[in-house]
Amino acid sequence: MKTKHFLWSLMAVVAVMLTSVVIAACGDDDDDDATSSVVGTWVGVDDDDDTLTVIVNANGTGTYTSVDQRRSSGRAPKTETGAFTWQMQGADRGIIMTPRNSYYYGEGAMEIDYFIVNGNTMSIYDDGYNDDLDWVLVKQ
Repeated sequence: MKTKHFLWSLMAVVAVMLTSVVIAACGDDDDDDATSSVVGTWVGVDDDDDTLTVIVNANGTGTYTSVDQRRSSGRAPKTETGAFTWQMQGADRGIIMTPRNSYYYGEGAMEIDYFIVNGNTMSIYDDGYNDDLDWVLVKQ
């Protein structure tokens, strides 16, 4: 009788251990899917024909090129390029952190932008996910 009870107990422990291993092995697949949906080249054009091209790398870094057409001032277009880091904050959203050293931002300042990805569209917001939409980019 004790042997039967011991075998049932042992089988129950083994079943719980196997279930834990199977669940743990599947646990991180979502992060890879979320990251892969963000990685790539994204391009947007606003109403003034200003353009923003963002290249997002899988290692949490990226670069951007912004061209301000300056149509209202009549001056030559202004191009800005730079680097940033990024991280996911959920399955479809994350933050972009861009170093800014200037009189306007201050020494060692970090600009934080927020993004939401929906298929091949990335929406970028300046001050949080509920803020006014700043850019809509399309994955190339």
